[in-house]
Amino acid sequence: MTHNGTTAGDGGLIFDEAHRAKNLCPDGGKQSVTGLCVLELQCALPNAKVVYCSATGCSSVKGMAYMSRLGLWGPGTPFAKFEVFEKAIHNGGPGAMELVALDMKQRGMYLSRILSYQACEFETVEVEPNETQASQYDACVDFWRVAYECHVHAKDELEQIGMKPKVGLMSQFWGTHQRFFKQLCMSIKVPELVKRTKQALADGHTVVIGLQSTGEARLAEAGRTAESEEDLEDFRGLRALLEAL
Repeated sequence: MTHNGTTAGDGGLIFDEAHRAKNLCPDGGKQSVTGLCVLELQCALPNAKVVYCSATGCSSVKGMAYMSRLGLWGPGTPFAKFEVFEKAIHNGGPGAMELVALDMKQRGMYLSRILSYQACEFETVEVEPNETQASQYDACVDFWRVAYECHVHAKDELEQIGMKPKVGLMSQFWGTHQRFFKQLCMSIKVPELVKRTKQALADGHTVVIGLQSTGEARLAEAGRTAESEEDLEDFRGLRALLEAL
């Protein structure tokens, strides 16, 4: 891409999913390798025309550090370097970020599009649990009632013998409790979802399924600690939550 080390390249340089380079200027920790490579490539090709493509460009000013070609900081601008620009916009709050977006759009540097909702229909479907699902839910409620009593008892016992319980013990308990029932409710929806998906496909439609709280973080953690692939075969998101608690 750099023509054997030269900087003659003047073509187009498009960074798709550019937000993956956002940790070039992190709040803490090391700079990301991706961010450093993106910045290095732009420096190596000063004549290239650069385009940053992302559905989630940045949620903070720090996430813009890799966008060195925007001309918002550096020679010829009011901000000598990115750190000065970041501090000024950060101190200005959301209003300052909006002004930056407006300025970029006015100069033709920023293009943002949204899909049209014309002719779209929206329907909320209530999923009625069957007897098996209802009994499972009731059993989980009983389990968590006992778990709560055990946590409170253990906390009291520790205090009586002069040991200080872990800070945020009950916050961790209720956080796990919330995630557990959120995933349980999501699993109850699956049979109805499968039924409607098959019907939609039979009718010639294309189906897109969006998932929230997929348990990816727990699965990734299990993958790091697993000694072999067989260790992951019995992985269950709900059980992993309880084991972590």
